[in-house]
Amino acid sequence: MKGSDMVTVSVDEDGATVDDRYATFTSSTYDSGSVTYVGLTAEKDTYNDWTILDAHYSLDGSTHTSQVHISRRLETGDNQDRDIGLGSRRVVWAYGSSTTVAYHGSNRGSTTMNFRPIPDGEPLLFGGQHHS
Repeated sequence: MKGSDMVTVSVDEDGATVDDRYATFTSSTYDSGSVTYVGLTAEKDTYNDWTILDAHYSLDGSTHTSQVHISRRLETGDNQDRDIGLGSRRVVWAYGSSTTVAYHGSNRGSTTMNFRPIPDGEPLLFGGQHHS
C-alpha cells in the first residue's frame, strides 16, 4: 500500500466524516492490545477532495449498521491523489471498530468497482434508489 491513495470514513450517532488520505513511506506501529503491528501511516491530504453525499446510521440492540455514499472527482489535480480513471478498477477496503485510524486486523479485502462519468444534472443511483 505504499503511496496508495486512501479515503477514510467515520460514522457514529452524531453523523459521518470523510478524510482524504495517502499512505506515506514511513512505517508506524499499531498496538491491538495483544499484538503490535508495523504498518504504513494514513496521512491526511492537505486538501480533502472527498465529500459525503448521504449517510445512514442505525443501532438495533447490539447491531450497528452504517451506510455512507461518498464522492470525488476521478482526476483531482492534487499531487497527493491518484487519478482513478473510468471503467473497472480494483479497490481494497478495510474497516475497524473505532472512529480513529488504526490497524484493521483481518477486516480487509478487495473488490472491483466500475467508475463511470455522471453528466451534470443526472441523479446518482445507489442500490436502485435515485439521489440528487
